[in-house]
Amino acid sequence: MLILYIMIVLLSILLLFLGVHLLFLKKEIRHINLQFLKIMKQSTNAHITKEYIDKDTIQLIQTINQFIDQTRQIEMKSKESNEVLKSTILNMSHDLRTPLTSIQGYLQLINMEEIDAKKRKEYIKIIEARIDSLKNMMESFFELAKV
Repeated sequence: MLILYIMIVLLSILLLFLGVHLLFLKKEIRHINLQFLKIMKQSTNAHITKEYIDKDTIQLIQTINQFIDQTRQIEMKSKESNEVLKSTILNMSHDLRTPLTSIQGYLQLINMEEIDAKKRKEYIKIIEARIDSLKNMMESFFELAKV
């Protein structure tokens, strides 16, 4: 009979311990979830911290923090790539606009009545060279777009 009471007491203590452990784990999971939601909503450099010391939750927190770090690195690389792309597009826009402006100017000169035939042919050759230059730039642009 004494052994039965001892077993009941031990089982009660074990159940109490498991119940308390479960409550702490649930609290820690809520804490981790709230921190993770806050990190996702705000662009912070925060990491998830632990309140309850449990081997499995510590591993979970470490994994989540690694994921957060990797996500931040991807975001930074993406921002850098976007900046490079914007800069490239601006430079190409300028590079395309320059020969177009030149062509426009030579066409205006050709349309002047007082220009002689020799000068007109010279201007036409310059325009053709600028058009070839534009064609090459556009081909490069399309190759870049494919990449």
